[in-house]
Order: sequence, then C-alpha cells, then structure tokens
Amino acid sequence: MPHYLSFKQIFQTLETAVGISHRRHQLIAGNLSNMHTPGYKARDIDFQKTLQNAMSGNGMPALRKTDKDHIDVAAGGDRTMDVMQESRTWNGVNGVNVDKEIARLTENDLLYRAATEALQRKVALLQHVIKEGGR
Repeated sequence: MPHYLSFKQIFQTLETAVGISHRRHQLIAGNLSNMHTPGYKARDIDFQKTLQNAMSGNGMPALRKTDKDHIDVAAGGDRTMDVMQESRTWNGVNGVNVDKEIARLTENDLLYRAATEALQRKVALLQHVIKEGGR
C-alpha cells in the first residue's frame, strides 16, 4: 500500500487541512474587520498550495510554543504559512472587496466542514474497529 494511503498520512493531511482552514478564516475575518481601515491591504493564504507544501514536507502550518510547558516545535523549526498581501482594486479607502471576502469565507467554510467531517468519520471507523475487535 502506498504511504500516502496509510491511515496516519490521511489523518495528518486532514488535520493539516483543518489547521490551514482555521488560519485562513482568521485572515479573512481580519480583512472584513478592517474594511474601513485606510490603506489596509487584504491578506490570504493559498489553501491548495499550502496543503501541497505541507504534504510534501516543504512547509507546515505555524507551530509556536506559547507556554514553557508545551511540547517543542518539530526539529525543522518554526515553519509558517505563506500569507500574501493582495493588490486589489482601490475602493477609495483600502483594498478590501467585501463581496470577494464573503465568497472566500464561504469557500473556506466548505473546506473546513469537509475536512472535519472526514476526520469524524475516520475516528468513528476507529471506534467501530475497536469495539468489534473485542468480540
């Protein structure tokens, strides 16, 4: 069986997708909350590119040690997602287009829901195997 089909790899990929989606939601919400801030430039993450980089080992979602009792960041060090500032059409105040941000928020919500649903199904499968294995 190819390694990318292993339970561990699929679980890690889904977990990474949830993390990327969470970070992207924070950025989009920040864009919307700054829609009246003069000179603000919208920021976003390319979900597909970031997920592919994470899967290939070229990058992982940001891991920061925020408490001395937390487990250390992986041996590769602190790896962050590429957050890009967008050059959009000037709307008179800044570069935030509310319609595009709402569309991105909706798309991101669908990606998040799909990944969490897949994770829930994987956990349910494990629970089923554990319960049935005791017979």
